[in-house]
Amino acid sequence: MKITESKLRRIIRESIQKFTDVEEKHFGFSFSTLGKKITEALKLWPSIWETHRLDLTEFVIETVNDPQFRLLGEGGYRMVFSYGNDYVVKVAMLGSTFQDAKLMNKEDAALGRMPKYSNLFPKVYQTDAAYKWIITERCDAISTEEEFLEFFPNPLMDPKLDIEDRVVMFSDVLDYCVYKMAGREGAMGKSAAHITDWLTPDPELGKDPGVSFEQIIQSYEKLKLFNKIVYFCAEFRVRPNEIRKENVGISSDGRFVIIDSSIEKTLKNAARSDY
Repeated sequence: MKITESKLRRIIRESIQKFTDVEEKHFGFSFSTLGKKITEALKLWPSIWETHRLDLTEFVIETVNDPQFRLLGEGGYRMVFSYGNDYVVKVAMLGSTFQDAKLMNKEDAALGRMPKYSNLFPKVYQTDAAYKWIITERCDAISTEEEFLEFFPNPLMDPKLDIEDRVVMFSDVLDYCVYKMAGREGAMGKSAAHITDWLTPDPELGKDPGVSFEQIIQSYEKLKLFNKIVYFCAEFRVRPNEIRKENVGISSDGRFVIIDSSIEKTLKNAARSDY
């Protein structure tokens, strides 16, 4: 049976509406509708700027016109909004950084959807086809070193070490394991020297860890989260010191998530079929 163009358009409209209705029932609002409004704002803004000199962020907020849609912050690449308490919307800034901003959104989407590492990143709910915007779950930033280390419990850690030293110790072990996995022996040597220094008894400081280098490494390697981070950093050549309090957070379901990372591989490698 031949379908006319008008009938095909109607079927498409009805399918989109059904999907929107399901979204609204499940989430309380429609990602599709929100994204459509943002897309419309980005499309109209250049002409609005010419006539009214209206700021892009302000225009996006006015176009969406929803009290739950609030600005969290903006930089040279993206505007970041919250929608209610559960969602974050990252919108590419128009202008000279537009292509780079869309690539950042594309990277976020790829990382949030990779089966192998997706739990390490905020969930991705929807994106624009060209990655002008992306909607993800909202995560709370980790605010203290104590909160950070709760995800990496280590019974062999010297109880005499203060919290700052414990964080440095964790970072040294992560460095060592990542560079070992990546086969970068030179970098391993530096972090290994730091770990050895932490584990060397010092009577003047009252320091007597009583554990070996191998034991402290093995104690961290028993943690699934630690190992997943090691594999991720080694595979994507992310500097281990990026895994720190300022760059990580906690999801609404209690997951440890990376909310900012330095990915040096191309996105093609992140989107390979074997993930």
